[in-house]
Amino acid sequence: MSEREVTIRTALVTYFPMFIAVLSLVTSIYNGYLNGKFVDIIQRNFGRTEYLRTCKEIIDAYFQVKFRARLVSENSGSDRAGGAAGAAAAQIDAASAVVTQQQIGSHMDGWFQFQPLWARIVREQPDLLE
Repeated sequence: MSEREVTIRTALVTYFPMFIAVLSLVTSIYNGYLNGKFVDIIQRNFGRTEYLRTCKEIIDAYFQVKFRARLVSENSGSDRAGGAAGAAAAQIDAASAVVTQQQIGSHMDGWFQFQPLWARIVREQPDLLE
């Protein structure tokens, strides 16, 4: 072996393990960075899920109030007309409930119908979300 080959081999034996160690350290740091990003994404999605669950409850409450307000207004109109159907209108049969649900739609339909109202509420009362 020549002097040059011995020098190259010595440098390679000395510096190659250091190169592998540095590469391993950089990989570990990058994995930690990615892990932090994924944890952040998961936490944001958890918050979004809670927000959607709350929105569903708000939408359900909105449509229940809307439905009951319509019943009350119909009842007050029939009471003024002298009809006795005012008390019976609060109880509806299953077929009418199914037809009403089909006309109003699902939770998702209610969510889309509620969005303009939600935008107006947030625009008019920005401190509501704090």
